[in-house]
This record gives sequence, structure tokens and C-alpha cells, in this order.
Amino acid sequence: MRYTKTRTKSTILHFYFQSFPPQSIVCLRTCFQNSIRSTFLKLIFDPYVYIASNIEQLLYLVDNQTLIPNCNNEVRIFKQYLRDGFDKKLKVDAFDPYDYLANNPKEIKKIMSEEDSRVYWDVNRLSKRNISLNYIKNVKKCKYNTFDAAKFVEENVSNIEVNFDKKLSIETAPIYFVLNYVKSKKLRYYMSKRYQFGVFVSQRIKDSLRTLPLSITKCFYTFPI
Repeated sequence: MRYTKTRTKSTILHFYFQSFPPQSIVCLRTCFQNSIRSTFLKLIFDPYVYIASNIEQLLYLVDNQTLIPNCNNEVRIFKQYLRDGFDKKLKVDAFDPYDYLANNPKEIKKIMSEEDSRVYWDVNRLSKRNISLNYIKNVKKCKYNTFDAAKFVEENVSNIEVNFDKKLSIETAPIYFVLNYVKSKKLRYYMSKRYQFGVFVSQRIKDSLRTLPLSITKCFYTFPI
């Protein structure tokens, strides 16, 4: 779906926002969607994806990062785009949700969680809007460049369960990682602190054994522990 910047679309958006008060956001969306269907316009603008795509410039538009989504913020963001962002040609869909989640895998579980704390591992919950909302809420503490795409490809390129369509590459690694994290309990375990701590302890033991004198090391293999 391609977004083409035209004055016509901007004018239509402006007309609808002038026609409805902020509290009528549901009515606004319904009427606008009916309008774009009748005029064959394609709309991909989401206010929170727009914020996530320009996080450093536009985060100020979110009044309270812990209380989103809410219609007041959305109307404010729409108006900013119409009055300023459109003319400055700010990108509306540049946020990379898979790269974000690959570097912050713990957030996947939060997106999958319901208010009653139950977790539903459903890939359909990973909409760009949901991931953008999570990113905005955690932007001050999220991690960058922690996901090793090359290592993931090396370890899984021959795994037919992970690389199901044989298109895994360094560029697509974040997508494969996130999708498999959702569907694979084994991968979630490998990413857990428990597993990583076990690997760390095991490696330290191996390193310690390497530094022991040869005569003492032989005892570990001669006598049962």
C-alpha cells in the first residue's frame, strides 16, 4: 500500500477534522473511511506510527506516554501533521517494528499480554500500531543494536522450522526472529535470563578448568563427583 502525498488528501483530512469535535473521533473515522472508499483513496496514516517514525521530533505531542492511546492525543497529532508535518514531508510509516522488537524481545510478551496478565502468543497482535504504542511508552529505556543478525542467520539458516521459506538473511533476520519468538517456546526459553545465566555459569566453569594444572584437571575425569 503506497502513500502518495497530495493536497487533495490533506484537504479532505482537514475538512473532516473541522467537522467533528475531538470527542467524536469514532464518528470521524467512520465517516472518513466511508469517504476514502468512495473516492478510492488509500490511507495508511496512523498517528502513533507517525510519532514512532519521527520520535525525536514529535514525542512532545504525546501528553502522557503511560496513558495512550487516547483520542485527544490522536486529534492533536493529526492536526500537527496537517499544519506542519505534511509540508515538512515528515515520514508517516518509517518505523521498523521488527528491528525494535528484535532488540527488545521482552516487549513482545507485554504486547501479547491482556489486562488480566494472561499471555496469548498470537502473531496477529503484532500490528504496527500496537508495536508503535509500546515503543513510545518505552522509548527512554529501550535498547538499540543488541540483536546480532549475523549470528542469528548463521545459527538458523539451515533450520527449516525457523527459515521456513528459505529467505532468511541479515536484512530479514529481525522479522524471522520476532515471528519465531512468538510461535516457538524453545526460542523464548533460549532468550530467558535463566538459560543465559546457565550458559554463563557453564562457560565460567570451563574457563576455570582450563586454568587449573593438568594434574588437578585429570582428577575431574578420573574420579566421579
